[in-house]
Amino acid sequence: MKAGKKPRLLLIYRIAAMFIIAFIVAFFLVYIINKNLLIGNAINDRRDVVESALIGGVEIIWSMDPQLTIFENPEEAEAVHQVFRDICKDTRLKYMYFYSVDDDGLIRYYVCAAGDDEDDRRINEDVGFGAVQKRELYENEKIALSGEELGVQLEIVNNDYGHVCMWVTPLVNREGEVKGLLGADYDVSRILEIAHRALIIFTLIGLFAFLITFLIAVKLIKVGAVKPIKDLSQRMILFTEDKKAQPSTRKTLFSDEITDIENSFNTMALETEKYISDIENLTKERVQSQTQMEVARRIQYGVVPEKISVADPSAFIYGYSRPAKEVGGDFYDIIKLSSGKIGLIEGDVSGKGISAALFMMMIKSAIREKIRSGVNPATALNEVNDDICASNPESMFATVFAGVFDPESGVLTFANAGHNPPVTMGEQIREIEVDSGIALGLFEDSGIISEEVTLRQGEGIMIYTDGITESIDKSDRQFGIQRLKEVLGKEKPQNADEDQCPEDAENPACRVVKNLVNAVTEFSEGLEQFDDLTCITLINRTKAGGPIVLLPKQSEFDKVKEKLMSSIKDTEKAKAAILCCEELFTNIVNYSGAGKVTFEFNPVEDRFEVTITDDGVAFDSVNAEQVSKDFEFLDTGGMGIILAKENCRDMQYERVDDTNILKLTFDV
Repeated sequence: MKAGKKPRLLLIYRIAAMFIIAFIVAFFLVYIINKNLLIGNAINDRRDVVESALIGGVEIIWSMDPQLTIFENPEEAEAVHQVFRDICKDTRLKYMYFYSVDDDGLIRYYVCAAGDDEDDRRINEDVGFGAVQKRELYENEKIALSGEELGVQLEIVNNDYGHVCMWVTPLVNREGEVKGLLGADYDVSRILEIAHRALIIFTLIGLFAFLITFLIAVKLIKVGAVKPIKDLSQRMILFTEDKKAQPSTRKTLFSDEITDIENSFNTMALETEKYISDIENLTKERVQSQTQMEVARRIQYGVVPEKISVADPSAFIYGYSRPAKEVGGDFYDIIKLSSGKIGLIEGDVSGKGISAALFMMMIKSAIREKIRSGVNPATALNEVNDDICASNPESMFATVFAGVFDPESGVLTFANAGHNPPVTMGEQIREIEVDSGIALGLFEDSGIISEEVTLRQGEGIMIYTDGITESIDKSDRQFGIQRLKEVLGKEKPQNADEDQCPEDAENPACRVVKNLVNAVTEFSEGLEQFDDLTCITLINRTKAGGPIVLLPKQSEFDKVKEKLMSSIKDTEKAKAAILCCEELFTNIVNYSGAGKVTFEFNPVEDRFEVTITDDGVAFDSVNAEQVSKDFEFLDTGGMGIILAKENCRDMQYERVDDTNILKLTFDV
């Protein structure tokens, strides 16, 4: 060894040696005080006692009653009972009993005894001589009854008479037949008491040994590791206060990792002083940025909550949004208007982060106010677009879908500004053919148009952003519109999984949305969400085309005209239906003497049905040429009937309870 060079003994070796010693001691302690082993030993100790008691019991029964009249003679049974009680007291058995089991599994008791007087009284009240009981046999009883093993069988059971170790042995006659079973129960608590006493002794010994070992280990660790590290820590604390390195004065016989750290500390301290200054500056900037993002996130959640659930008498609605970052660019809103209609807004702003969130809040607030004021969706989007284009220095834009749902007609009037076409849910899942429109903020005079779709009772519509259809999996495949339709097709509004929405169990729209979001999440499992997920589902609860009751005045027909125009998309076919219904209504007003006229509407696939009822005089419009001459003076009415027949596919008439019922069918 060179002069002045200290021998090197690594600190890890010393710590490892100390922990190996502690581990070996702990291992032997755990092995010694193994509870199950002690309990097993206690059970085995009691087994010899119980076996001797059972064998003695069998011999006593044969000696006292060779003919086994105990089955029929209560006096013999009582004699055996006294002997069994003495055995219980001598061996500390809890119970000793003799019984038989017939082929039907019925258990008949003949002798039951206990060492304790109260236990003996209780068990004889329950299962005294001749008592019959029906219960499931324990495994040791089944083995004993089979006669395959004639020894004593053990099973630990927990029954009405306590937690006991139950031993049974068969009573076999000279012909080798099992005539009954002799059982003995030993209280488990007594066995645990024996085991616990041994456990306490071993624990005390183990604790003493561990304490000695622990004190030695603590002393070694304190001298060899804790004190040097503590001294080094104090030097580091002083360095953080005055930024000056303090040389080590510790004397050692050899070098180790701690001395290496001490020698490196002075060099590190010089560089750390500069690093600390840089880190402080960077930390301030980062904290400020995080604070701004957190404030923006809270503001956005106030404007665009994670969910909005509406269970209105007219519709089930559920909106959901999950941003990809702290703040996102997607937005949605559900507005209950004073007219009873419901406004829906959904959009996707270009970009992410705070700038997108601010732009989003401006657009959402502007559209919301327009819709609330009663402006139709197309006008609202066009006006907001012009306002944005007039002042949009960052050239940001947003795709938007805005609609107003009328529960009375089932009609959703909407306008689309470059957003994804919505999907309707009913007998079929289909994308609505809509005018694509232009995103808000790109060009002035965008010319966004108004469109309509009718939702029958139970039908729904799903409005979604591209964050759903453009989600990708690990193979870079997009979720796509087809998968979206498949998910919606599997989960119809009336049978969507209720477990998805425990907080909104009565809202099927919630379940539809959650099923879709879960499907997208599962599809992209293992990947970071790269775009916001937002969708709204509306399910119509009212029967589209509810009845309209009119007074017999020509001016009242405007209500029917408005309904037909909103329900039949083909303008020419709508006009034909209006002409037909108006001619028939005119006849009723002028000639029937009716007090009221009711129109009912029912859209069915490729046709539209209208049912007209009135309480006027009987008149069969279908077979008008066969009507009595009393109606020949109704010359204008006859011409109206001809026009009505020419403009509908089918016309059926019936008279029920002094009411004219006329059913019209139109091709749509």
